[in-house]
Amino acid sequence: MEYLKKLYKDKIITNIALLLFGIVLLVFPIESISIASKVIAVIMVVAGLSNIIYFFIDKDIKTKMDTMYFLLSLLAIGVGIYTFIKPTWLVTVINIFVGIILIISAINNLRYLLKYTVKNYLWWIFTSLNIIILVLGIVALVNPLEVASIITRLEGISLIFDAVMSLLIMRKFTLALKEN
Repeated sequence: MEYLKKLYKDKIITNIALLLFGIVLLVFPIESISIASKVIAVIMVVAGLSNIIYFFIDKDIKTKMDTMYFLLSLLAIGVGIYTFIKPTWLVTVINIFVGIILIISAINNLRYLLKYTVKNYLWWIFTSLNIIILVLGIVALVNPLEVASIITRLEGISLIFDAVMSLLIMRKFTLALKEN
């Protein structure tokens, strides 16, 4: 029973932390993205610096692979510093990339649908869904930071919902244990 009490307290603390984190993501999406990007930037710089230090400390004969690894470490440091200075660029680039993929995929799917499945009675559903994907790709391409903000808010809502549901389930579990 003592184990269950400790587990219950741990779950409550975890779910309250997730609830608070979800609220932060919901209320401050761009700031959350910025902080996450800065954390990633620091990790990239530290990893790059440690690789470069190892490159110079290692006494073995340097191979071409080591040189390439050294250059990649320099690149990681550069990208990390730039990301720390301008944290939202990474999210913007990723969303532009995703937008391009969605647009290309939707165009290819529409081309295939129009060429091969016009006789299918559900062709209009697939065509409509691909047009929606095309529009979403264009939106991600035109306004990538706003898309990231929306996604971050949805993640916040999901965390809030998950934490509340977990707390309610734990409450029901506790009541069931007391009754038995």
